[in-house]
Amino acid sequence: MVTRSGGRPALAVPAVPPSENPHEWADCPQVRRASHSLGSSAVSESGHLPNHPVPDRALAVLPPIPSDEAERLAVLRGLGILDTAADPAFDQLTRLAADVLDTPIALVSLVDRTRQWFKSRVGMSACQTPREDAFCAHAIAQDGLFLVEDALADPRFEANPLVRGDPFIRFYAGVPLRVHGRSVGTLCVIDSRPRSLSARDRSALERIAGLVVDQLLRHEGSAAGALAHARLADFLVSSGDWLWETAGLRVSWVSDNVERVLGVQAAAYRGHLMIEGLLDDGTEVREHNARALAAIRAHAPFRGLHVRRDGIDGSRVIVKSGVPVRDADGGFVGYRGVSRDETAAHAAARLAALADRRLAEAIEAIDEPFVMTDPGGRIVLANARWRVLNQLGDKPLPERWDDLVMQHLDQGVIENALGREAEWLAERTVRRGTRPGPIEVRRAGRDYLLRDVVLSDGSCVTTGPDVTAIRAEHRAAMDGAHRLTLALSAAGLTIWEADLDTGAFRMVGEAPAGDPVPRLSGVVDDWLARVVETDRERLRRGLRAVWEGRLAVLREEVSIDVPVEPRRLSIAVALETATPERPRRLVAVRRDVTALRRAEEAERLKSAAELANRAKSEFLSRVGHELRTPLNAIRGLAQVMQREAGEGASSRQTMVGHVVTASEHLAALLDDLLDMSQVEAGRLSIRSEPVPVAAVVRDCLRMIAPQAAGHGIALEGGRVPEGLRVMADATRLRQILLNLASNAVKYNRPQGRVRLEAEGDPGDGFAQISVIDTGPGLTPDEVSRVFRPFERLAHAEGAHPEGLGLGLSIAQGLTQAMGGSIVVDSEPGRGTRFTVHLPAAPAFAPEPAARQPTVEPLRPPPQRPPRRVMYVEDNRLNGLLMAQIARQVDGVTMEVVESGEEALETIAGFDPDLLLLDHDLPGIDGLEVQRRLKLDPRWADLRIVLVSADANGESIARARALGFDDYWVKPLDVARVIDALGGPPDRVRQDHPADA
Repeated sequence: MVTRSGGRPALAVPAVPPSENPHEWADCPQVRRASHSLGSSAVSESGHLPNHPVPDRALAVLPPIPSDEAERLAVLRGLGILDTAADPAFDQLTRLAADVLDTPIALVSLVDRTRQWFKSRVGMSACQTPREDAFCAHAIAQDGLFLVEDALADPRFEANPLVRGDPFIRFYAGVPLRVHGRSVGTLCVIDSRPRSLSARDRSALERIAGLVVDQLLRHEGSAAGALAHARLADFLVSSGDWLWETAGLRVSWVSDNVERVLGVQAAAYRGHLMIEGLLDDGTEVREHNARALAAIRAHAPFRGLHVRRDGIDGSRVIVKSGVPVRDADGGFVGYRGVSRDETAAHAAARLAALADRRLAEAIEAIDEPFVMTDPGGRIVLANARWRVLNQLGDKPLPERWDDLVMQHLDQGVIENALGREAEWLAERTVRRGTRPGPIEVRRAGRDYLLRDVVLSDGSCVTTGPDVTAIRAEHRAAMDGAHRLTLALSAAGLTIWEADLDTGAFRMVGEAPAGDPVPRLSGVVDDWLARVVETDRERLRRGLRAVWEGRLAVLREEVSIDVPVEPRRLSIAVALETATPERPRRLVAVRRDVTALRRAEEAERLKSAAELANRAKSEFLSRVGHELRTPLNAIRGLAQVMQREAGEGASSRQTMVGHVVTASEHLAALLDDLLDMSQVEAGRLSIRSEPVPVAAVVRDCLRMIAPQAAGHGIALEGGRVPEGLRVMADATRLRQILLNLASNAVKYNRPQGRVRLEAEGDPGDGFAQISVIDTGPGLTPDEVSRVFRPFERLAHAEGAHPEGLGLGLSIAQGLTQAMGGSIVVDSEPGRGTRFTVHLPAAPAFAPEPAARQPTVEPLRPPPQRPPRRVMYVEDNRLNGLLMAQIARQVDGVTMEVVESGEEALETIAGFDPDLLLLDHDLPGIDGLEVQRRLKLDPRWADLRIVLVSADANGESIARARALGFDDYWVKPLDVARVIDALGGPPDRVRQDHPADA
């Protein structure tokens, strides 16, 4: 604020009082913006910011109160900076601190009585926090840098909410900002990870803090100062007056000189009201007119009545003064007075007010101290920065400049005058305004250059920029340029300059550490010669296009020949236009992307390998599906032949038995292939539920017993706790244990043993189920290969048992899908133990609901044998097989049709008790046939079975969800099909109108 000498304000700039009440923080503009982005609860009722949970204050260490707290707060308030708008000068220094010390957060924090307020912040959304939580409140209580390398390891801060919550402070370094000998706040940097501070970083932070103090001093007193009156040049004031008289309030006479002033004859004004044309132009005119009218109503003398009258050259501003005229009895007759043309004065007054306002704003905008003295040395005008420099605060301006200088000399403020005060004062006073060049004054360790300019009337204007900050900024800029060079080097970037007219070429700054590309300077063609031939001409054309202005930015990747191997470089080139100090040039940034391109190629190859693996899995799945259809016919017909061969044809019976065995072995191989494809494709259908381990072990022992007997292997049931349950899919767990037990039988010694046992949770949340054999054992190399797909280890006698070598791979994949693992423990000569680790079920978990196995046994209908069966199958060989099977069941009539359309056309005439639908039918598939039949009330209760070569658990579950009564998987087992056809149907046949 600019003020005039004497303290009368000429321009009021309202100050924003600092908020000491936590409940008023939400009125802070920055907090309002943060609240808008964070929601309505951005500032809690207790004043805490979001994500700052209120800590246990009994555990927190409150910051100490400085011994000079009252004086410190007075200096802080005197700065007039609290709750002011953002300032680019402060923001640049804060950003510099964050960049130099490589921290995500940097703050200029001012510590008020109950809070710390951030004049500038980087990486922090809130504009203030409570003082009791502030690290900066600790920092201002000591003289030098305050450092916390790991807040979680420091008992003073481990319970601090700014450590436990957002912004999760781990590292803090703050330098106190000392203004007039008092610490008003800090410049601090913050990181969410612990770290240390090097001597170089410490020095850099302290130097930047000094720059922040400079800015605080420049800002000091911005809300104070006096609006000064600027001397304005003389302006012309019309001196022409004329006289007039009124009868009552109407003009009765006007002197003739009105015509000389206004160019209008006097007679033209006679008869007009004296107050006609009242002027309403500004507060001062209104006040004058109000007083004059009040006097006129009282028939009293008046002055300063402003009216507007038309003159020969336009509208004029007239000012009237008058005294009442009375008759002999004292009665009011009228007025007699004088008028003056104040048009020029009125216009000049308005211009003067505007000029006064603009001058005050211009002086306040000067970014350095400014003071003006009149020819007698009295201070008439000063801006806020001059007040800050002279520590005036809100005090009135001193009367005389020399008195203020004498006061400073007595106080020892002017350091370069110490010991020679009288000499310095005489020189400064006598030579003020005549000394060529600036005069240097040193105060509080800072340098100012005072410049005096004497105006034409003898007044003197003095300005005094603080060159300490300028010099420090220059040094900081030089340091910044050096740091930029280092940063580019650390990022693997280098900058080149080139002039295509002269061919000059050079590298700017340092090459990155370990850069294999040689540092070249000299001629552009020398560098282009190193670019591989396939890229060279393209790069040369691109450079020329940028140089000639046909291309704004060139971005290329080229290879360059260097020792050992070529390097791939990414290059961006732009044209820097010429200036008087520098000719135009190409500026290029290059980066070695060799390693990046290698990584991209490796990722591409990896993706290709994964795609190939998925294709393999899809191929296995499709092949298995397609092979099941002909296998169904082979196996089924062989089983029919076996049943029809009779006891008298033992040789034929034996051969057919071999066909059946081989087909069943082929079916088992296909099951393994399909399971493996599901494991690799990640499409396993797993239903996790509590499964009783004892029941599964008993089932496996029963199911593996025939195989063990055939190999002469003894089966043993070891200890299995009856209450032990695991979280698993019961069908898949049974499959895993059968695979392990089958391998234990196949790879065992003659007369060997296989034992299944289990134990409960040993403390890690997992139960263990073990399959132990007395076989020859495995070498470490064999253990490392045992779970590989298609890996078949040699038998003890050297032979390879039948199979694809997928059983253990499938078992491992199923176990992992259920959240478990398989561990192998084996040594040559002492047998092998496979242990399945699965999550133990909680003790209170309910027993699993009864559920159907993944591939159900063919269920016999519950009531009476079906009399009519329709089989929809497009493969004639499979249709023939089913017809042969049906002939094995007494009382069953089977109709075989080859398409869904044919089935829908003939079903009403045949009226089946059971409908067998192949899934993959030409045209309308089996799912669509079932859907259409279920929409017809006549077939709502018809028992429908889906027959498919797809053994995937998800497909089976989907069919059941669609309402199929059963799901038969090819290849079919003839005996089970006969059992199913021989049972009673679900549907009791209804008579239809066609039967009547």
